[in-house]
Amino acid sequence: YNMDTACVELKYADGMMIAIDTKAVEREFCDNMYQRSELDWLIYNKPLEYVQLVMDGRHLVFNEPFLEKVISRFQKMVCTESAQADAMLQYDIDEYDERFLRHLALGYTKEMISSLRQMPFGTKSLEKRQADLISRLFPPQERNGVNAVRLAVRAIQLHILDVDHLIADED
Repeated sequence: YNMDTACVELKYADGMMIAIDTKAVEREFCDNMYQRSELDWLIYNKPLEYVQLVMDGRHLVFNEPFLEKVISRFQKMVCTESAQADAMLQYDIDEYDERFLRHLALGYTKEMISSLRQMPFGTKSLEKRQADLISRLFPPQERNGVNAVRLAVRAIQLHILDVDHLIADED
């Protein structure tokens, strides 16, 4: 157990290492303090059994086997990424469009977005970009009165943005 990273680390003879984030496992699968304490005991006293439990997907005191939740989460992630990739192609969204929409969804103003290091556009250019995105993402009869909030919501509805992974760029 590595106390600095809160991970149980399993090192193989060939140098490969698997690190299991114990806090993530607890957050996802423990419903009460008794389950957490049972896992904590395994981590400190029998880390190999803990790794075996996680790798085998046994549920020990959990309501649902670990492996089923991991597979379910992986399938959801793959479907989300696939829908996002399809939307990016269908609506011809480039990295700047995605970054602009993401920051709009996070509540940034155009002035704040234009000041980001990785956004080489001024406010006027972003207004033109917004108008262009509105024409691509909305049918003609719905284009009137579209503001930044409606544009960001539409990007989420079309799976261009993943609401679970909205992270701002560094300023």
